[in-house]
Amino acid sequence: HREQSFPADVLVAALDVSLERSDAVSKMDRNRLLHKFLEEAGVEVAAVPLNRQFEKANVKLRGLFASMMWLPIVESDKLPRNTVVDCIKANVSKDFLTVNLCASKVDDTH
Repeated sequence: HREQSFPADVLVAALDVSLERSDAVSKMDRNRLLHKFLEEAGVEVAAVPLNRQFEKANVKLRGLFASMMWLPIVESDKLPRNTVVDCIKANVSKDFLTVNLCASKVDDTH
């Protein structure tokens, strides 16, 4: 599986993503991109202070990354399981999580 050769430190870094620490070529581009991302994430841009908007979007983004790395977490001892679980639980925008383990190496025969 190609996922198994993906560097674990990159996966772990995704769990600490912060939109407000992002960078772009120009400040205007950065602000446009950040506001567009907030709108796409379903955050009411004018209704909440900017720092709260970013935190809400960060939680959603971390939850998305955490759910995408669930299989590597199950199969690896190098990734922080508790951090992944915490990121998934913090993302209250999701009522459920669908996990597909069909590509798993984990033997589930009993």
